[in-house]
Amino acid sequence: MTAQRRSARLQDVPIAVASLSGDQVRERGITASVDIAQVTTGVVIQQTDGRVDPYIRGLGSKVVILGEVGSVATYVDGVYMPEVYGGTYSLANIESIEVLKGPQGTLFGRNTAGGAVVIRTRDPQFTPEGRIEVGYGNLDAVAARGYATGPISDDVAISLTGNYNRRDSYYRDLVRGGRIADTEEYTLRRKLLIRPADNLEIVVAGDHARSEDPTSITAQPTGGYLGATESSLTASGPRQYIGDLEDQQRLAIQSGIAGTIRLDLSDMTLTSVTAYRYSRIVLDIDDDRTPLPIFNLYDRQPSKVFSQEVLLSSGSDKPVTWVVGGYYADQKARYDPLIISGINNLTLEAKANTQIYALFGEATWHLGDFELTGGLRFNRDEKSYSGGANGVTVVAGVDNAWESFTPRAILAYHPHRDLLVYGSYSEGFKSGAFDIVSFATTPLRSEKVKAYELGIKTQPAAMMTFNAAAFIYDRSDVQVQAQDPATGLPSLQNAAKARTYGAEAEVTVRPITGLSLQAGVTYLDAKYRRFPNALVYSQIPVPTGAVPGSLGYMPLFVDVSGQRVEGSPEWTVSLAGSYTIELPGGGSIRPSANLYTSSSSYFDRSVSISQESYTLLNAAISWQLSGSKGFSLDLWGRNLTDETYLLSNFLSFYGDSAHYNEPRTYGVTARFDF
Repeated sequence: MTAQRRSARLQDVPIAVASLSGDQVRERGITASVDIAQVTTGVVIQQTDGRVDPYIRGLGSKVVILGEVGSVATYVDGVYMPEVYGGTYSLANIESIEVLKGPQGTLFGRNTAGGAVVIRTRDPQFTPEGRIEVGYGNLDAVAARGYATGPISDDVAISLTGNYNRRDSYYRDLVRGGRIADTEEYTLRRKLLIRPADNLEIVVAGDHARSEDPTSITAQPTGGYLGATESSLTASGPRQYIGDLEDQQRLAIQSGIAGTIRLDLSDMTLTSVTAYRYSRIVLDIDDDRTPLPIFNLYDRQPSKVFSQEVLLSSGSDKPVTWVVGGYYADQKARYDPLIISGINNLTLEAKANTQIYALFGEATWHLGDFELTGGLRFNRDEKSYSGGANGVTVVAGVDNAWESFTPRAILAYHPHRDLLVYGSYSEGFKSGAFDIVSFATTPLRSEKVKAYELGIKTQPAAMMTFNAAAFIYDRSDVQVQAQDPATGLPSLQNAAKARTYGAEAEVTVRPITGLSLQAGVTYLDAKYRRFPNALVYSQIPVPTGAVPGSLGYMPLFVDVSGQRVEGSPEWTVSLAGSYTIELPGGGSIRPSANLYTSSSSYFDRSVSISQESYTLLNAAISWQLSGSKGFSLDLWGRNLTDETYLLSNFLSFYGDSAHYNEPRTYGVTARFDF
């Protein structure tokens, strides 16, 4: 694993990390990054209006303001992925996925306050090989994937990965009839590996994606809505759409190119990662989710990011090991334009620019059975924007800069490879921001996190590993999002303080050959310690006999100190198992299953709408015809108990917007490895 920016065995790293191999990703039914929460305790991924909002151990944020990012970072092959709308990366050709829990303020290019999801795809190979997959499932789902790699010359290898998915919607359109929100997407990824010398490796990667997936913006009111009467159209159950606008989300394009250079210099390694990314999202949203033309939103939002990271790391067999580096990024985004129609008519145009400068370093001293790690990062974020409404410039240009020093210190006791006990202190930082859609010129304050953790990683027997950790997070000036009652658009504000107490444990057991069992549990107690002026919405009481919610919801500034932080269920539990049965004459059968359960959680500060506890069950059985290559067949099912739960619920002055999960799905996948 690479949580410390160098290869290391997971059990030797004094950081809380959940790690999945490519085979585990496939057998547990993880087809997109949003599925990671179903197999990792302490992780919640909400989806609202097309964006992806990850929370790790209760740390996260819903951010849809132009140019802003969440508190959890996603990296693919070492490149930071800033687009919150592009977070649903389809997963193909995966080498591994690592979920790093807690602030990553020392080593990673983009400082993150909540954690990081690190996805690695396979590099090209000099031995020719490949895979073709074709699948079909209910909802008329079709999936096709292909991967091929091989040498071009003695020093150059290439790989090509393609992924195509389409599926009928699971939302009924009560206004127009039939279904709404079919999905279709494809992704291409190309990699070139060049080894001109024994100590030099160059990887050039390019990716391109197009998708049409309005699922996460297809929502419905569940508690009444503004203007409803006894004869108004209402949803009688989940996954029923009643909006007057046929929602659309088209990720018109998401593409990027990256070059990674690794140069071995005797007992040091120099690594450079240069990347450029471009995306353009197109959204047409009935934001009130009612049959009335109250609030429709049309958003055209292109963005581009250039980043450069340089790392210099020591060899891993030294008494003192170290990593130093620098990071620069230039991110530009704009509303092109953002149009509101309905009760209010407004056309917004804005441009936002963020420049990030960082220097960081970390060193570990190996002192007998003890290891002492110290790290420090300097971060400077510079942000500016300009914008106007209906052709009139409101903000000609405003800018601000935020600086931070984020340290990390770890003391570990590591007497042998089967035992590691550690204690750590680290800090995270999320720079301030401008509330652009409100044309604010006074910025929000930076969010800061102080994290304390005690952990143990042990292998008490050859067949068993056990890891556990206890942690405390103190957060100040927490950035939260609500709806501006004047415009109906998102707005940002600072909560004063929040604190999270928690503990987690995971165990893996392999009692007999071919059988693997895993279990994990996370406990969270995450509350706002001080938040006296939280913007929330409360349903306006109606006269006797009137439809509840028909007068809408009123904005209130209330004290929510002591209330639970959104995205932080008290308990999450994951169970997984697989068993490989070798067949006479070659081949095997491999049944596998994973179960995930979550206690109740909230979606906003008002805690008026909660997601009750739920349990998901995925299972698969794979038949390998012979050996590790050749033909195999998978029968799979996801959400086999057909559980219904909320992926998001958002309150506003016109009602609430509830987005539900995918129902039971099942199908078959044929795979050929060569």
